[in-house]
Amino acid sequence: MFKLPSNVQYRVFDKNFKGSTGKYLIKDDKAKAEEVQKNRNAICAAQGAKEIAIVRQVHGAEIYYAEKSTEIGFEPEVDAVYTDKKGIVLSIQTADCVPVLIADRVGNVIGAAIVDGRVHFKIF
Repeated sequence: MFKLPSNVQYRVFDKNFKGSTGKYLIKDDKAKAEEVQKNRNAICAAQGAKEIAIVRQVHGAEIYYAEKSTEIGFEPEVDAVYTDKKGIVLSIQTADCVPVLIADRVGNVIGAAIVDGRVHFKIF
């Protein structure tokens, strides 16, 4: 089994995380931008990061390269995100899909992807 590099960390922020209301995207006007920003700031504080890149899941095949925080209301519509920048949290929200976290052996590149029942990977 692959050992996670010491400079990479992960955490699941579910309903047990008391630092936010759990709203990180504006969906159907159920959250205001101020609430979303406060929640994103709480994630950054909990992870010791300055930036957070959140994406919107679309069940597609697009991947987003994160260099800085994504803007509220303009999150990329993709199913995977990666970065080689330090101090940035990669965030993917899941419901019935499986999150896959990826890191190279030394922690210089990290990624997160959503995998549903329709996606399969194979090395040839």
